[in-house]
Amino acid sequence: MNELDYIAYFENLARQHKALRHSEQECHFFVVSDSSKAEIEQAIAKKLRLPALLLDQYLDDLETGHDNFRLRVMGGVTVLVKCQSGDAQDRRRARDEARTIALSLLNRMRRDVRTAGSALQQKGVVLDIEFKGEPAPFVLQSADGWGYGFEWLLPTSVKIDAEQWLDLP
Repeated sequence: MNELDYIAYFENLARQHKALRHSEQECHFFVVSDSSKAEIEQAIAKKLRLPALLLDQYLDDLETGHDNFRLRVMGGVTVLVKCQSGDAQDRRRARDEARTIALSLLNRMRRDVRTAGSALQQKGVVLDIEFKGEPAPFVLQSADGWGYGFEWLLPTSVKIDAEQWLDLP
């Protein structure tokens, strides 16, 4: 699993989810690079439609505490939903709708980890079962949302490739 696989998996979920229906014509998916409000506002102004799936940057650590090393991929999804500016009731409705969509994405991810032949199962992904939810980390005038962080554990190779080293036969 690498960063491109990570992005492709969630972009495909955005394409398949009935509330999102991401496509080339209707963009409902965005990879966040710095989690800034300005970045999201610019994406919405240019092409991003709501509701939208925002994918956190790919981060990973290498776990070496066992005989078999594992890659720990840390990520997150946030769903933004359109709401009326200045209407607290509608903002709560948007957060609730966003939470419902985000939970369905997490449930699909759990299913894909367990389903033979799925993209995650083929990579050997093990899902950390605790998802930490929070309101969208940025508040926009006409959108609000909800997000969840998650962690994947994957097997990784510790093999030394002699072709990468000048001093190894």
